[in-house]
Amino acid sequence: MKNVFIAIIFAFFGIITGAHSVQAFGISPAMNTFVGVLEDSVVHGSFNLSLPQASEDTIITVIADGEQSEALIFEPEIVILAGEPSVEFVFSLDTSKVVDTNRFDASFRFTPQKKEKVNGQTIQLSVGADVIATITDVPREQIEVNQFIFPSHEYGEDPEFTIGIKNEGNTPFTPSMISFNLVEYYDQDSQQTIEFNGENLEPTEAFQNSLQTLKLEKSIDPGRYNLTMSMMNQDGETVFTSREVFVHVSGEKFDPLARKHIPFYFILILIALGGAYHLLTKKR
Repeated sequence: MKNVFIAIIFAFFGIITGAHSVQAFGISPAMNTFVGVLEDSVVHGSFNLSLPQASEDTIITVIADGEQSEALIFEPEIVILAGEPSVEFVFSLDTSKVVDTNRFDASFRFTPQKKEKVNGQTIQLSVGADVIATITDVPREQIEVNQFIFPSHEYGEDPEFTIGIKNEGNTPFTPSMISFNLVEYYDQDSQQTIEFNGENLEPTEAFQNSLQTLKLEKSIDPGRYNLTMSMMNQDGETVFTSREVFVHVSGEKFDPLARKHIPFYFILILIALGGAYHLLTKKR
């Protein structure tokens, strides 16, 4: 295990002098922490920079300090647009560039290019942040499904479902299989299972969240169901099972043997017999 990065925020918020004020410039969250980053991998983090009173586009210069700050990957400039209260700053840490140390310390400094003036004095706003992480050579799988939506729909539609995954492990996660178990609401003994290839999901990167909506591409018979979803990892182990979700599939499935269709068939037979009789009498 290697310790690599802690985040401390130094922010200069609004400074008020008499009738004059300096724009508020802030950063959040107060810390980006990665626990157990895998060696020779790349992880991603972000900070939110806010300048809510900006009346014009503001260019922010970004610099990184630290002995091994070259391990940080980021854009040297970002822009907060006028009328937009904040902007997300995204960075990456490449652990393959962290060498000969069990700890990596670096900091970001964010500085607007335009300086402020208060009572004739020039003031330079600036905010800073550090990041901390530990590094390991042991892969770790740790996922949580924090959102699952399977809506009611019309029969014949390919239903869409939404899955939100929080990956707290240090490797990308893609499920091998997603299984939907449907139990009829009025007949608990009637069940069906639909399997969905988990490879259809985009990988959820280490220490990241994902929210994906996919089509099941299989019709479910009309009815009312209690549905549960199970997710398997690449080893075939079940890593998550949802609580029951009520799903109503409205509409009607055509059943050629249903009693209600008998009158229709009877009419067709009469029409056919009438047509045959007409042809026979016409030949005579």
